[in-house]
Amino acid sequence: MANDWQKKEQSLMEIRREKARKEDELLALRKENYLLEEVEEDIHYLSREYHEIMGLFHEVWQGNYSKNLQYEMMDDQEAFLRKMKSEVNEVHHELDKDRQALQKKIQADEEKESVLKKELYS
Repeated sequence: MANDWQKKEQSLMEIRREKARKEDELLALRKENYLLEEVEEDIHYLSREYHEIMGLFHEVWQGNYSKNLQYEMMDDQEAFLRKMKSEVNEVHHELDKDRQALQKKIQADEEKESVLKKELYS
């Protein structure tokens, strides 16, 4: 009887350690998400700066060649921004999937912990 109780107590401790490890992983995912949000803000800031520079470029350099060059540069910039936003969205999606999976695992560990506590302390 005591041996069975020790095994359950040991299992409970293992579940708690595993749950703590998963919670640390979840915290790390949240930090990555915050960093990704900062990257999004930086991309938005760079986009505004680029448009300001293009406005100054337009004021200073006139003519058909300059307009063609401006349009080409703007097209390149827009393509770059679309690609960056797409990559950021993909990373957001992956982080969200990982977060949801970890939360499910943590919830399962909490349920196992609850069952073992009932068995041990009832």
